[in-house]
Amino acid sequence: MKVTGNYIHPLLGMIRDANTLRQKEWANSDKITLDFRALELVNEVGELVGALKKYYRGELGIAGSSSTLGHVAEEMGDVLTCWDLLRTAQADHMIENEDLDIARGSLSADPLRMGLELAGAVGLWGEALIAFQDLPPHANGSAETRVAYQGERSLCIALQLAEHLGLDPYACWAEKFNAVSRKLGMSTWIDVGTGALSSDREEGQWSGYI
Repeated sequence: MKVTGNYIHPLLGMIRDANTLRQKEWANSDKITLDFRALELVNEVGELVGALKKYYRGELGIAGSSSTLGHVAEEMGDVLTCWDLLRTAQADHMIENEDLDIARGSLSADPLRMGLELAGAVGLWGEALIAFQDLPPHANGSAETRVAYQGERSLCIALQLAEHLGLDPYACWAEKFNAVSRKLGMSTWIDVGTGALSSDREEGQWSGYI
Protein backbone atom coordinates (compact mmCIF):
# COMPACT_ATOMS: atom_id res chain seq x y z
CA MET A 1 0.00 0.00 0.00
CA LYS A 2 1.37 3.39 -0.97
CA VAL A 3 1.66 5.77 1.96
CA THR A 4 -0.21 8.83 0.70
CA GLY A 5 -3.12 11.00 1.75
CA ASN A 6 -5.44 10.22 4.63
CA TYR A 7 -6.10 6.52 5.11
CA ILE A 8 -6.64 3.84 7.71
CA HIS A 9 -3.62 1.60 7.50
CA PRO A 10 -4.87 -2.02 7.63
CA LEU A 11 -1.70 -3.20 9.30
CA LEU A 12 -2.48 -1.38 12.56
CA GLY A 13 -5.41 -3.61 13.46
CA MET A 14 -3.37 -6.73 12.75
CA ILE A 15 -0.53 -5.57 14.98
CA ARG A 16 -2.94 -4.67 17.77
CA ASP A 17 -4.65 -8.06 17.67
CA ALA A 18 -1.34 -9.94 17.63
CA ASN A 19 0.16 -7.90 20.46
CA THR A 20 -2.98 -8.26 22.57
CA LEU A 21 -2.91 -12.04 22.19
CA ARG A 22 0.82 -12.44 22.82
CA GLN A 23 0.87 -10.17 25.85
CA LYS A 24 -1.40 -12.69 27.58
CA GLU A 25 1.50 -15.16 27.61
CA TRP A 26 4.26 -12.58 28.20
CA ALA A 27 5.58 -13.13 31.72
CA ASN A 28 4.95 -10.21 34.12
CA SER A 29 3.52 -7.99 31.41
CA ASP A 30 1.20 -6.56 34.06
CA LYS A 31 4.23 -4.84 35.62
CA ILE A 32 5.05 -2.86 32.49
CA THR A 33 4.52 0.89 32.88
CA LEU A 34 3.91 3.65 30.37
CA ASP A 35 7.46 4.91 30.85
CA PHE A 36 8.82 1.43 30.17
CA ARG A 37 6.87 1.20 26.92
CA ALA A 38 8.11 4.61 25.83
CA LEU A 39 11.71 3.72 26.59
CA GLU A 40 11.24 0.40 24.78
CA LEU A 41 10.20 2.24 21.61
CA VAL A 42 13.04 4.76 21.92
CA ASN A 43 15.48 1.86 22.13
CA GLU A 44 14.04 0.09 19.07
CA VAL A 45 14.06 3.29 17.02
CA GLY A 46 17.70 3.72 18.01
CA GLU A 47 18.47 0.24 16.73
CA LEU A 48 16.59 0.96 13.48
CA VAL A 49 18.43 4.18 12.73
CA GLY A 50 21.72 2.51 13.70
CA ALA A 51 21.08 -0.24 11.16
CA LEU A 52 20.05 2.39 8.60
CA LYS A 53 23.27 4.31 9.14
CA LYS A 54 25.39 1.19 8.75
CA TYR A 55 23.48 0.15 5.64
CA TYR A 56 24.21 3.44 3.95
CA ARG A 57 27.77 3.38 5.22
CA GLY A 58 28.22 0.19 3.21
CA GLU A 59 26.32 1.56 0.21
CA LEU A 60 28.51 4.66 0.13
CA GLY A 61 31.75 2.75 0.69
CA ILE A 62 32.55 4.57 3.93
CA ALA A 63 35.02 2.82 6.22
CA GLY A 64 33.50 0.99 9.18
CA SER A 65 31.09 -1.82 9.90
CA SER A 66 28.10 -2.14 7.60
CA SER A 67 24.64 -3.66 7.75
CA THR A 68 22.14 -5.16 5.33
CA LEU A 69 18.71 -4.07 4.23
CA GLY A 70 17.46 -7.28 5.84
CA HIS A 71 18.72 -6.05 9.20
CA VAL A 72 16.96 -2.73 8.66
CA ALA A 73 13.77 -4.68 7.93
CA GLU A 74 14.10 -6.64 11.18
CA GLU A 75 14.49 -3.46 13.21
CA MET A 76 11.55 -1.88 11.38
CA GLY A 77 9.45 -4.85 12.50
CA ASP A 78 10.39 -4.23 16.13
CA VAL A 79 9.56 -0.54 15.82
CA LEU A 80 6.08 -1.28 14.48
CA THR A 81 5.41 -3.76 17.28
CA CYS A 82 6.64 -1.41 19.99
CA TRP A 83 4.81 1.57 18.50
CA ASP A 84 1.54 -0.28 19.02
CA LEU A 85 2.49 -1.45 22.52
CA LEU A 86 3.13 2.14 23.57
CA ARG A 87 -0.03 3.34 21.86
CA THR A 88 -2.00 0.66 23.72
CA ALA A 89 -0.40 1.58 27.05
CA GLN A 90 -1.42 5.21 26.64
CA ALA A 91 -4.88 4.42 25.24
CA ASP A 92 -6.57 6.38 28.03
CA HIS A 93 -4.57 9.48 27.09
CA MET A 94 -4.15 9.36 23.33
CA ILE A 95 -6.74 10.20 20.72
CA GLU A 96 -7.63 6.83 19.20
CA ASN A 97 -7.48 7.77 15.54
CA GLU A 98 -6.21 5.43 12.85
CA ASP A 99 -6.96 7.94 10.09
CA LEU A 100 -3.35 8.94 9.56
CA ASP A 101 -2.57 12.27 7.95
CA ILE A 102 0.63 11.52 6.10
CA ALA A 103 1.24 15.24 5.70
CA ARG A 104 2.40 15.05 9.30
CA GLY A 105 5.17 12.71 8.28
CA SER A 106 8.43 13.46 6.53
CA LEU A 107 8.69 15.92 3.66
CA SER A 108 12.08 14.50 2.73
CA ALA A 109 12.98 11.89 0.13
CA ASP A 110 16.27 11.18 1.88
CA PRO A 111 16.10 8.03 4.05
CA LEU A 112 18.84 9.32 6.34
CA ARG A 113 16.83 12.46 6.98
CA MET A 114 13.75 10.30 7.56
CA GLY A 115 15.67 8.30 10.14
CA LEU A 116 16.69 11.48 11.91
CA GLU A 117 13.12 12.78 11.82
CA LEU A 118 11.82 9.49 13.20
CA ALA A 119 14.24 9.62 16.11
CA GLY A 120 13.24 13.23 16.77
CA ALA A 121 9.50 12.50 16.63
CA VAL A 122 9.80 9.62 19.10
CA GLY A 123 11.88 11.82 21.43
CA LEU A 124 9.22 14.54 21.31
CA TRP A 125 6.56 11.89 21.92
CA GLY A 126 8.40 10.87 25.07
CA GLU A 127 8.66 14.46 26.26
CA ALA A 128 4.93 14.95 25.69
CA LEU A 129 4.16 11.79 27.69
CA ILE A 130 6.25 13.08 30.59
CA ALA A 131 4.44 16.41 30.53
CA PHE A 132 1.05 14.71 30.34
CA GLN A 133 1.78 12.53 33.36
CA ASP A 134 3.35 15.27 35.46
CA LEU A 135 0.92 18.13 34.83
CA PRO A 136 -2.38 18.39 36.73
CA PRO A 137 -5.45 17.31 34.70
CA HIS A 138 -6.69 20.87 34.16
CA ALA A 139 -3.35 21.91 32.61
CA ASN A 140 -2.36 18.97 30.43
CA GLY A 141 -4.57 19.54 27.39
CA SER A 142 -1.67 20.80 25.28
CA ALA A 143 0.47 17.82 26.29
CA GLU A 144 -2.33 15.43 25.31
CA THR A 145 -2.48 17.01 21.86
CA ARG A 146 1.29 16.66 21.47
CA VAL A 147 1.16 13.03 22.59
CA ALA A 148 -1.35 12.26 19.85
CA TYR A 149 0.44 14.30 17.20
CA GLN A 150 3.96 12.93 17.76
CA GLY A 151 2.67 9.38 18.10
CA GLU A 152 0.91 9.65 14.76
CA ARG A 153 3.83 11.45 13.15
CA SER A 154 6.36 8.83 14.23
CA LEU A 155 4.34 6.05 12.61
CA CYS A 156 3.86 8.04 9.40
CA ILE A 157 7.61 8.58 9.10
CA ALA A 158 8.38 4.91 9.80
CA LEU A 159 5.96 3.80 7.09
CA GLN A 160 7.36 6.34 4.64
CA LEU A 161 10.89 5.15 5.37
CA ALA A 162 9.91 1.53 4.75
CA GLU A 163 8.27 2.47 1.46
CA HIS A 164 11.29 4.49 0.34
CA LEU A 165 13.60 1.55 1.05
CA GLY A 166 11.33 -0.85 -0.82
CA LEU A 167 10.37 -2.70 2.35
CA ASP A 168 6.92 -4.17 2.95
CA PRO A 169 5.85 -3.02 6.45
CA TYR A 170 3.66 -6.10 6.88
CA ALA A 171 6.50 -8.51 6.06
CA CYS A 172 8.90 -6.58 8.31
CA TRP A 173 6.51 -6.82 11.22
CA ALA A 174 5.13 -10.36 10.76
CA GLU A 175 8.50 -12.03 10.23
CA LYS A 176 10.10 -10.28 13.23
CA PHE A 177 7.01 -10.95 15.37
CA ASN A 178 7.37 -14.66 14.65
CA ALA A 179 11.12 -14.57 15.27
CA VAL A 180 10.55 -13.09 18.73
CA SER A 181 7.83 -15.62 19.55
CA ARG A 182 10.14 -18.42 18.49
CA LYS A 183 13.06 -17.05 20.52
CA LEU A 184 10.94 -16.75 23.67
CA GLY A 185 9.09 -20.04 23.17
CA MET A 186 5.68 -18.38 22.83
CA SER A 187 2.74 -19.86 20.97
CA THR A 188 1.39 -16.70 19.30
CA TRP A 189 2.38 -16.46 15.66
CA ILE A 190 1.37 -15.07 12.28
CA ASP A 191 0.92 -17.07 9.10
CA VAL A 192 2.97 -14.69 6.98
CA GLY A 193 1.35 -15.89 3.76
CA THR A 194 -2.27 -15.37 4.84
CA GLY A 195 -1.97 -12.94 7.74
CA ALA A 196 -3.90 -15.34 9.98
CA LEU A 197 -3.20 -15.03 13.71
CA SER A 198 -2.86 -18.19 15.81
CA SER A 199 -1.91 -19.13 19.34
CA ASP A 200 -1.38 -22.84 18.94
CA ARG A 201 2.24 -23.19 17.89
CA GLU A 202 4.10 -25.41 20.32
CA GLU A 203 7.81 -24.99 20.95
CA GLY A 204 8.74 -28.02 18.85
CA GLN A 205 6.86 -26.69 15.85
CA TRP A 206 9.27 -23.75 15.58
CA SER A 207 12.02 -26.09 14.39
CA GLY A 208 13.30 -24.85 11.05
CA TYR A 209 11.03 -21.82 11.08
CA ILE A 210 12.69 -18.45 10.35
